[in-house]
Amino acid sequence: MAVQKKISQLTAKSTDLQPLDLLEVSEWNGATYDTKSITGEQINNNATLLEIGTSITSSRDLVEADRNTVHAINTSSGDVDIEIELNSVNDITVGSQFIFYLSEASNDATILAQSGVTLLSEGSKIKLNGLSSVCTLVKLATDTWLLAGNLKT
Repeated sequence: MAVQKKISQLTAKSTDLQPLDLLEVSEWNGATYDTKSITGEQINNNATLLEIGTSITSSRDLVEADRNTVHAINTSSGDVDIEIELNSVNDITVGSQFIFYLSEASNDATILAQSGVTLLSEGSKIKLNGLSSVCTLVKLATDTWLLAGNLKT
């Protein structure tokens, strides 16, 4: 019979969860234990912390490397447009999120969708509203995105 321990009785690790670490959970079904497991890699891949990105100072396309990142947008040199391309051109993982805030507001910062991309936004608002305004962009489906936050038309 397996030794039963509460989570509070486990020994704490002194390092971060490693990809090959294995967490096993067993359930007694009345006759035997039914054991399931999950790896450190599976846990880490689904517990993503947001990164802090570099400041965006000019217009550009949204890319996969930008996902799960907070980006400052500085418009002191002119308008800054972030464009969402079709999935067939730029395949970004469904469920990815992007956070933008306006760190300098001399000009407009706009989230644009290429023709064929659906951008859902309350009132069709796509521009950050002013200094320190924040928006979140989430990919809901292949070519469907949600934009929410402190926005204006």
